[in-house]
Amino acid sequence: MQLKIKSIPHSFSGQMKLPLSKSINNRLQVLRHLYFPSVELEVSNANDSQLMQKALTALSTGNDIDVEDAGTVARFTTAVAAITNTYHGTIDGSDRMRQRSISTLVNALNEIGADIQYEDSHKSLPIKINGKNLEGGKLVIDHVESSQFITALMLIAPTFKHGLEIEFKQKPSSFKYIELTANLMLSLGFELQLSEENLIVKPVIPSTKRSLNDKNEIDWSAAVYPLLISELSPDLKLKTENSINTSLQGDSAVFAILADIKMQSESANSKPIEFDFSAYPDLAQPFICFCAVNKWAFCFIGLETLPGKETDRLFAMKTELARMGIESTTTSHSFKIETYPSAFNSDVVFETYQDHRMAMSLFLIMLKKPAYQLSDCETVKKSFPDFWKELEKLGFEFELA
Repeated sequence: MQLKIKSIPHSFSGQMKLPLSKSINNRLQVLRHLYFPSVELEVSNANDSQLMQKALTALSTGNDIDVEDAGTVARFTTAVAAITNTYHGTIDGSDRMRQRSISTLVNALNEIGADIQYEDSHKSLPIKINGKNLEGGKLVIDHVESSQFITALMLIAPTFKHGLEIEFKQKPSSFKYIELTANLMLSLGFELQLSEENLIVKPVIPSTKRSLNDKNEIDWSAAVYPLLISELSPDLKLKTENSINTSLQGDSAVFAILADIKMQSESANSKPIEFDFSAYPDLAQPFICFCAVNKWAFCFIGLETLPGKETDRLFAMKTELARMGIESTTTSHSFKIETYPSAFNSDVVFETYQDHRMAMSLFLIMLKKPAYQLSDCETVKKSFPDFWKELEKLGFEFELA
């Protein structure tokens, strides 16, 4: 379904209701499932969190599990299934999920005694799991291409008889997400130590009877969109909920990142804007679109995890900006635009590649080019299912075809 902006409100001051962080919510769901089954927890309406809930339920029934396009669900469910001794089933997903490697996690689990076999390739889904009790021990991991592999191990490690120790040969990608997991678990009473060189999780299971809902947070990866909408449309003053002061999420740095990028854009020198997104990969796409529609030269680095996401985000962004007439240069870890055409192309229909962040990021460009259209707008359901509804509440009107 294609979306086109019918009208943009001339001015308003309002608030978008942001979704719960699926990153935190999915971690809390696993922790509740394993350690606090009777404790109250609100499940996010983000599709990833709904799939997480379904997967954990399926583990209890022994059914095969379809994680669809949810990488987080695939990795967390694999780890939980490996220690569920009543589970003997298959985990599979979409065609894209079958292209995304899970081998680092599977190899680590098998090394400490798990029984997981690949059904097709030796890197990705589908996989067959025979759950069993694991004793844990020590692992040495050379390269971690996804922080979720480490988080998955952390979440189940307190069940191991001997706990878990991991030595990292190099700093894992997206380390702030591993820190998020560590801080969340510490706040609930688990015992662990984390550095860029190693991780130790002790076999200690805390007891709690209080609700886990106070650990839920709004999604700061989603907060970037109302923030940048306000920047691109000065008469539209959007506010966000909650406070960044106590957030566990690295993406709560979004205000500081915006301030840095704006300061560089206003600098007297003509150097391109530079920023390292290695700690904030989910914020790269909206800021690429924000700079592009403002015609600011930039070079963003630290993007090495983007090709392995819901789509190859570097390729996708390069392709969609090319529709506008913008030439960009990409490497395995960077995205750069040095010059812009005098005028952008007209009659552009953006593709979203079934990627929620592509859809919301490209919408930022449409604020300046309202004749542009966006395909597959429903893909926002993965993280922000009410994105379009929240904008309509504030006066936006859309046409769907």
